[in-house]
Amino acid sequence: MEQKLRKAQAELAHVTRVTTLGELTTLIAHEINQPLAAIVSNADACLGWMSRVTPDLSAARSSVEWIINDAIRASEVIRRIRLLAKKGEIEWSLSISTMS
Repeated sequence: MEQKLRKAQAELAHVTRVTTLGELTTLIAHEINQPLAAIVSNADACLGWMSRVTPDLSAARSSVEWIINDAIRASEVIRRIRLLAKKGEIEWSLSISTMS
């Protein structure tokens, strides 16, 4: 009976780990996909500004600045994940403003 209980506890622990890993993977994918989508969108806009008969360099510069900021956002998500893997302190500061 004790062996069955241990086996059931081990299976429950495994299911819990797999579920947690799935939730974490979903969160990570979401947090990285947002800045990547913004990067693509801003790069496309930048090409549009540059392709005009008279390029709008000011708008193109703004697009490039947004691309840089979004790349930094993605890097920060990766940095936090690495800290988690190292069991370091994490500064999870996700908010509505960082999720758009």
